[in-house]
Amino acid sequence: MKGQRRRHEVGDVYVLQVADASYRFGRIVKVGESGSRGRFPGGILAYIYDVASDDLQCDLATLTVDRLLMPPFFTVNWPWQKGYFRTVAHEDLEPAHVLRQHCFYDASTEGYVNENDDILRERVGRRALTSPTAWNWQTGERLLALDDPEEWDAAFERGERSLGTAAIGLAFNCTLEEASPRIIRAMQLPDVAQRGFAFTAAGTAARRNGALTPELYAALRAEGPGRRSIAVNAIDDTLTFVPFRRLPTWLKWWSVVSTVRNKLDAWRLSFSYAVTDAWKAVRRR
Repeated sequence: MKGQRRRHEVGDVYVLQVADASYRFGRIVKVGESGSRGRFPGGILAYIYDVASDDLQCDLATLTVDRLLMPPFFTVNWPWQKGYFRTVAHEDLEPAHVLRQHCFYDASTEGYVNENDDILRERVGRRALTSPTAWNWQTGERLLALDDPEEWDAAFERGERSLGTAAIGLAFNCTLEEASPRIIRAMQLPDVAQRGFAFTAAGTAARRNGALTPELYAALRAEGPGRRSIAVNAIDDTLTFVPFRRLPTWLKWWSVVSTVRNKLDAWRLSFSYAVTDAWKAVRRR
């Protein structure tokens, strides 16, 4: 989809296109800092629904909290700018549109908090989104809500298809220690698409935890950080969300190299545009 630059508002309904070329819809439920210590200051708290469509038109009445495809998540403007998400409608937010309680794992305390970083006494909604009988391993439906490592292990032993997709669910919903060994196993799957999803799961783990395990760092290094590497997006997420001091030496070095390369590319483009503009000005004389 075409990239979109806009000011996001609570109640905006957006669309994303999935692998089978159909569309799914989501809703923005909070924008900016949610409290004095907002979990993601300046970010966007959003939902994605298990509501499929062949076009960009959506029946807003179907976007209910009992039809969430995956847990609520925080994001930024980037998916809209790159064309992964596109806002297509707006509906004023009602209390019924929002979950009663949001719950996120906090790696720094090894506990659970809401979107304002208020500590929760216990995890909320572990089985609220789905149940094992609703996980569709053939199509990948609802696997982004998977929060049971043992279920993933059993599916691996059965040779199920959507293990990479399910690894993303584990990255969203489980601790880093639980998700890491499953993500690494998914990185070795023969299906290239599912291996790609496994590296997406590694990037998701970096976003959520601000860290990765030594085994995940080793797996990223084995694939290499080049622009054509299957690990490139996971490495970019790691460089963005993991503090520099926590990075292994090889990734610190790549951070410096990529920063210099991006700066040189920017200068090259600026010079190219300047030459083009000058040439056009000379031709108009």
